[in-house]
Amino acid sequence: MEPSSSSSALSPVEAPVEAAVEAAVEAAVEAPVEQQAKRDDWGLPSLEHFEETLPPKLKEGKELLAAWPSEYISEQKSSQYAEDYQRAVALALSNGSNGSLVGMAIVLENVKPFYWSTEDKPLPQALRITGVVGYVGWNLVLSAEGIARKDKFFVSIPVSDAGRFNQFSEDEFEEEMWRAAEHEKNAALQACGYVPAELAASQKGISIPVYTGEISGLDQIHSVGDIKIYGTVGLMEGAARNFGHLSHRIGELDEKARDYMAYRLLLMAVKLEQAGVAHLELDWGGLFLREDGSFLLGDFGSAAPFGNQRPFLTGDYTENPEPNAILELYRAGWTVPQAKANMWNLGILLFHLYTGNQHPYGPWEGDTSQEIVSLSKQLLKEEVRSNVLIPELEASNVPRRISGFQVVREFPDLINQQAE
Repeated sequence: MEPSSSSSALSPVEAPVEAAVEAAVEAAVEAPVEQQAKRDDWGLPSLEHFEETLPPKLKEGKELLAAWPSEYISEQKSSQYAEDYQRAVALALSNGSNGSLVGMAIVLENVKPFYWSTEDKPLPQALRITGVVGYVGWNLVLSAEGIARKDKFFVSIPVSDAGRFNQFSEDEFEEEMWRAAEHEKNAALQACGYVPAELAASQKGISIPVYTGEISGLDQIHSVGDIKIYGTVGLMEGAARNFGHLSHRIGELDEKARDYMAYRLLLMAVKLEQAGVAHLELDWGGLFLREDGSFLLGDFGSAAPFGNQRPFLTGDYTENPEPNAILELYRAGWTVPQAKANMWNLGILLFHLYTGNQHPYGPWEGDTSQEIVSLSKQLLKEEVRSNVLIPELEASNVPRRISGFQVVREFPDLINQQAE
């Protein structure tokens, strides 16, 4: 039972319909991408247009951001989860003889485009693993190079430890893995909309699979002890590195680099809202820096179409989670993300970016989970705003819990001034 690459599993309200996709394909064939409209129905430019029209200050900021991580490359270390899971996959592929994936070649079967495509390129069949990027959401993310064409990819392999979820039998846990994989696929398709998968990065700033395939030698769900490896993997456009290990240094960025990041983050978050997708881990750990200084949002296992329940396997929450989401988790045991989650997470990122402080409402002490629940209740009941930001918010007449569409409508200069 392999998740299909069609969008038919999406909800009727949110899903791109087949006729519309066919029309979009025909339009793409009839007119080159560069000749198509620069703005969408919300008046938003594509991320490609944003990059092509950067004013000098933001262009310099992008260049500074591209060079910045090289100063701290020695600090980049994989988490224990990443190390344990890459070892499990390596042991599975080598019949127990090799505990490291780096340098190992993997062969892919049943490779196909993740979504509709305007390109006619040979499909990648074999990859050499060049590095372990990290464990993001529920995916072990690896850097890899195509053996035949030397093209660069990120490879995402869903992996989870059944030993951490003793409430499930083995069959029940594997069923949860199927459900989580289908959910992640649908969230990525929803975010992509009518854009072909290979253009999702340049047009929307998102990192989703360009191809999917099955790892030769692995069962569809393969076990190494308690660790379960999902055999269908995604191949994304290769990036330089993940932002997660640099999050504690965000406040050290040059002002121009911060401004560039802020404008790009805003456009990415609003486009997510426009697509009807909430991303509960719109956070530094879900962002991937490219060599030119631009960056992409990945980890769509942690996202969901508005109103759809997110499976528990697909990820955690940000350090400062959206209050409604965390209270729903506390009361019901699950989360159905809502529209304003993206703007909340964007606000937390921008606060950290410009103040260097990760905690707009003060640092956590004691039982963090209970503190988060208590704070969430207080924020919703009393409509609390960060004391640091109150003067600026009131001076600009910013509504409480502003939506992405309100930003576009009421503060168009934030969208337009850097893109014209």
